[in-house]
Amino acid sequence: MMAQIGFKTGFAKLASIIFVTAALCVSTSVAGQSQAEKNPDDCDYTKADAKLNKVYQRILVEYRQEKNFIEKLKVAQRAWLVFRDAHLASIYPAANQRLEYGSVNPMCQCQVLVQLTEERAKTLQQWINGTIEGDVCAGSVRMKR
Repeated sequence: MMAQIGFKTGFAKLASIIFVTAALCVSTSVAGQSQAEKNPDDCDYTKADAKLNKVYQRILVEYRQEKNFIEKLKVAQRAWLVFRDAHLASIYPAANQRLEYGSVNPMCQCQVLVQLTEERAKTLQQWINGTIEGDVCAGSVRMKR
């Protein structure tokens, strides 16, 4: 009788271990990837970049008659790209970023790129949205239609 109780208890523990192990295997396979493999898929930078490019291209079309403004905007956009890359490098300056910041670093860099890109798109959006009449500081931004 004691042997049967011991067997049942041991069997129950073994079954629990097998269940937990199986659950972990399933959850790992559902997740599908390690953190390093997963990061590029989680990055929505391409979406933010596409939005920025759409706004930028629309400005180029809507303001095409204003050659001086377009020239200055292009200079500003090129400078912003240099700033974006330099800013990212200042946040993560290590030569071996994986070693220094870990496997999550590509995701972290992506988040910075997304934030900067969304902010730039919002800044450029003012030329599309326009400004109110009487805005004496509007510069090249047209009044709302």
